[in-house]
Formats: sequence, C-alpha cells, structure tokens
Amino acid sequence: MWAAARHDLKLGLVQVATSRGQLVGENLPPLVGEVAGLGFDFSRNLVSANSWGLLRKYSVARGAAKFWQAVADGEPVNRTENRTASHMSWRDPGSAPAQHQAFFSLLSSLGVTDAEGSPRFDRVLNVGIGGSEFGPNLLAQAQVGVEDLNQRYVSLSSITPTHLRQMLKTVDLERSAVVVSSKSFTTGETMRLARQLRSQFESQGLSWRDNFFAVTAEPQKALAWGFTPNHVLDMTKSVGGRYSLASPIGFSFALAYGLGAFASFRAGMRLVDEAVARDPGQSAPLSHALIWFWYRVFFNLQSVAVIPYVPQWRLLTGYLQQLLMESLGKSFDSQGHPVNTPVGSVVLGEVGTNAQHSFMQYLQFSTTAVPADLIGALSFESDDDFADFQLANLFAQSQALLFGAGESTNELDPPGGRPSNLLLTRDDSLKSLGQVISFYEHSTLFQAALYDVNPFDQWGVEAGKKIAAKLFGRIPTPSLKVALEFFGNGITGRFRS
Repeated sequence: MWAAARHDLKLGLVQVATSRGQLVGENLPPLVGEVAGLGFDFSRNLVSANSWGLLRKYSVARGAAKFWQAVADGEPVNRTENRTASHMSWRDPGSAPAQHQAFFSLLSSLGVTDAEGSPRFDRVLNVGIGGSEFGPNLLAQAQVGVEDLNQRYVSLSSITPTHLRQMLKTVDLERSAVVVSSKSFTTGETMRLARQLRSQFESQGLSWRDNFFAVTAEPQKALAWGFTPNHVLDMTKSVGGRYSLASPIGFSFALAYGLGAFASFRAGMRLVDEAVARDPGQSAPLSHALIWFWYRVFFNLQSVAVIPYVPQWRLLTGYLQQLLMESLGKSFDSQGHPVNTPVGSVVLGEVGTNAQHSFMQYLQFSTTAVPADLIGALSFESDDDFADFQLANLFAQSQALLFGAGESTNELDPPGGRPSNLLLTRDDSLKSLGQVISFYEHSTLFQAALYDVNPFDQWGVEAGKKIAAKLFGRIPTPSLKVALEFFGNGITGRFRS
C-alpha cells in the first residue's frame, strides 16, 4: 500500500492546496478550515495528494474512527487495565457520571464564601504532580496571565523543604484551602507534602480537616488518611491523569477562580468533542494525527514542536508533552505484541516569541526537520495591537519555515521546506484554551489508533515508582558526602549489592 507514498517521498513532492485548502483532484477533507470555531491550516506540509489519499485509506484500515467511537461509547479500550476511558463524559452534562453532581455540589456549598459573605479561602494550595499539577497550573496561569500578583492559586509538587518553609511564611493557613490530588492516593511526592502541610496546621493549633480536600480515584484511602467525607471527590479510575483536567482534578482551579471560569473551559472542550463526534473519520484532529504519523513513520522525524503565541499559555507545551508522550510512548501494540515501526514523537516547545530567541534557529536551519504547530489567538482581552504583533510573528515563522528565502542559497538565509501547522483561536479565553486541549486529546486518540497502541496506560511511570520505593531508605546519610565517596567505586554497584 505504501509503495506510492514512498515514491512521492523520494521525489520530495510538496502538497499544493487550492485557495480553499482542498487537496487538488481528491474528494478529501479540507486542509484549511475550522472545527467548532477553532481555525486550522494544514496546507503547509510535505505530502502529495496521492500520499494523503493513502494516509486516509490507512486510517480506515486501522479503524481510527471506530476506535474513537469506542472511547466515546464507554467500551473497555484500556486493555491492560480492563477499563473504559471516560474523560469525555466529564464535560458532557448529558452523560456525566454520578460523581459529577458531588463535584459541583461541593463547589456550590463552599460558595466560595463564608458566613459573612467574604471569600472563605484567600489562597488555594494545589498539592499534586503530573496530571494533577500540569492542568490546574495551566488553567491558573491562563486565567490571570503570566504572574498571579495575588497568588490565589499556589502549586506545590516537587518542592524542597526550604522552599516550602519560605512559602508558608507568606500564607495564612487558616484562610488557605489545601487540595491533595492523587489518583492512587499513594503518590510519594504528593503524600509527603500533604503530611508536611498537615503538620503545619497542627503546629498552629488549626483543624486541618476543615481546609483539606482530596481528589482521588481511591476515596477510601483518603477517608482512612483522615479527610472529612464530604471533602473527598472521586475522579473515577477510568479517567487517566493526563486526560483529567475537566474532571475533579480541576477542583483546585475552580475553588481559586470560580465555577464560571472552570465551566467556560469545559464548554470549550465540549464544543470540539461534539464537532468530532459528528464525523470522526472526516475530522480535523484525525487529519492532524495523520500528518504527525506521516512524519514519524516515513520521514523518521523524532520530534515535533508546539509553539503557542499566547504568552499566558506558556505551560501548554508541557501539558501536551505529558498528554502525547505518556500516551504514545509505547513499544507494544494494543494486543501486547512488539511494534515494528517508530511510535510517537518527542514534544518540545515554548511560548512563541521566546522560542524565536532560542530553538527556532534549529527549526529554520538544522539538517533535521522538526514539524511545528504554531498556535495563535485572533484577539486578546488586554490589547488588540498585541494580538496583531503576535500573529505577525507567527505567520512570519511559518512562512520562513516553508518558503525560506526563495531561490537563495546564501548561508544566511533559511532554506525552507520545513512543515508547519497553524491553529488559530478566536481569543485568549479559557473557552479557547479548552478547544485547543480537546483538539490535541482527539489527535492523540487517533494517533494511538494509527500506531495501534494503548494510549491510556503508563507502565513506565509505575515502574519508576516501584524502583524508587525500593531504593528510598537505602541511601546512606549524609547522602551527598557518601555519594561522592561512592563514585570512585561505582555508586550503581553499591545499590545493586
């Protein structure tokens, strides 16, 4: 099937689209258009019309749309854990699980006000790591900009005891909510910090139970730890951490900035969900997945860049890094057999104009191409002129990547021929951010189907936890001094013995 595609690849054919983005001579989905108000332009890629047609046929052969539908219908798509993947239900009011009501009831009861009508909590301390940290952090920064001067929301994950002590000097614990988020409620970093914060409350004679909230898929463990029953939110085991932002994992953000802000974000996600559901096999996220698959398998390009030209979305690439790399970082297929093709890409990136002063040189001139997704907003709440400035930079980079300096072979001019995708939101709102994240979630599911891997387990994460648990307590103290002594004889050998 792929002989023709390989032939096109050898010829170095570049896709040529019509002004409407429709592939010439093919009855295929457009490469330029919009999905639920989110604009996309995939016409700047190195793929011929013939190869694109073959890619679309491959997606049918792989059952990409059927896999997506199986996820949406609640089938047990996570084979290794025998679970469904219910993350989409958390942004669908019509099919949300029973825990959905408990989540909103708790937020409503908190109000977020006390008996005198004042905010009950001045600050929310989010204790979590991985999916329990990346998403809420992204939302908080997107809500308030690059810096939260009032520090309504504070993230605690991999924090040193010294940093924690310094931070607590600025916090009124009696007016602070502590949200402990851990799907298993055994995550080492998270539970360690939770114990330290509980000790701080007790040392000040405060009732920690009034201010502590738990978000977990193991509510009985939270209750055994001492949490008040109505302060425990069940995120359900069928929601993976990297897909969990619309679930109770977003509770810390909602507690800090209000239910309306969180609802707006979830509404944006739902808009894209509904658009894809109308025809998964002809959807823009599937086209995006096919493009990334094409570069990984046929060009053997290992990396992709995601570059948002929205400064307050500076954490977006890190969030998507976990989503894509944890989902697609697999070497066994969906049936447990070793794969025989490359799978998944390394995701890198930075906020747009910062990237231009760091790694864009590599993307423009390196002998190794890095396909780039450039994300922009058509307007900003703060300043219309700022949006124009950001978009000018976005389009300039895309043009330079693809066209370079035309016929010039001057070593000072970019050679061109580098692919990129454009995603354009209407504005920099939380609703728009929800659309972008939902888009990439769906692309991830489609990519998993194309590679034939399970995007919902993460045994590499679990393996690291188990090894760390065995080693912890075996490191001699003072650890630094002893480690320096060990290096001469091989510290690894000492541990193994």
